[in-house]
Amino acid sequence: MNKKSILLLFSLLLLAALAACAAPGSESAAAEVDSITLERQPCFGFCPVYTLTIHGDGEVHYNGLNFVEVTGEQTSQIDPAAVQALADEMAAAGYFDWADEYLNQEVTDHPYVITSITLADGTTKQINHYHGDFSAPEALTALEDRIDEVAGSAQWVGEPQP
Repeated sequence: MNKKSILLLFSLLLLAALAACAAPGSESAAAEVDSITLERQPCFGFCPVYTLTIHGDGEVHYNGLNFVEVTGEQTSQIDPAAVQALADEMAAAGYFDWADEYLNQEVTDHPYVITSITLADGTTKQINHYHGDFSAPEALTALEDRIDEVAGSAQWVGEPQP
């Protein structure tokens, strides 16, 4: 395993541990989720470009634009409990407390990723993240990947290249 893979694995394990500690009704558990979004924007190379929205009822909407296996709109269905669990993971990781943007270009040629979560009560949090900004919480990148995992986007995007 390379250093990046180990770091990603560690981050995911940390997120899972945080989510496991979040009891229903605790401050770190999210209220009922309405939707979670992920938008991956272009880089100067062949980064996948697509958007997806996961609705609280489990419906997933995907729109592939460039450098993905499937372009255009697709839909699928996942377990609504998985959507709520993802929202709880985001809350437990501190998503609602992080800055709204991490846009320093310490390294160029990286993609931007925009994530958001909207709760049933209308509360919305969005984060704009440039992957060349090293001030962003490491858990943010892990959550971006986790959104892809829960949504099952690999079926349209393809598997990431090592």
